[in-house]
Amino acid sequence: MFWSYCAYILFMIGVALGLTRHAAEPALWFLSMGWVLQMTVILLRALGAKRVRFPERAAWQKAVLGLALAAVPVLVFYRLKAELKLFSLLLIAAGLLWTLSLLRKRVS
Repeated sequence: MFWSYCAYILFMIGVALGLTRHAAEPALWFLSMGWVLQMTVILLRALGAKRVRFPERAAWQKAVLGLALAAVPVLVFYRLKAELKLFSLLLIAAGLLWTLSLLRKRVS
């Protein structure tokens, strides 16, 4: 769970840099670090690592996280093609989707 949140923080630093620094290269580094860390956590969990825990998520949250993670290689592609408007739109969408996947329903 700790590493998932670290991946989210790295990704959101990349989102902030990508939107404020006109998609400079450090933004891609932070985006990629967050994406790789999250994919590693997912892979370790799928391989049966007992020490890697996920926060409890509903099926829709897993789907939303999957969409956010699938958007990252596409947005990096558009950044490398220098289509910054489409890059920015996909970056905002991926950031919002990843944030949405972390929301928890509080039981009262």
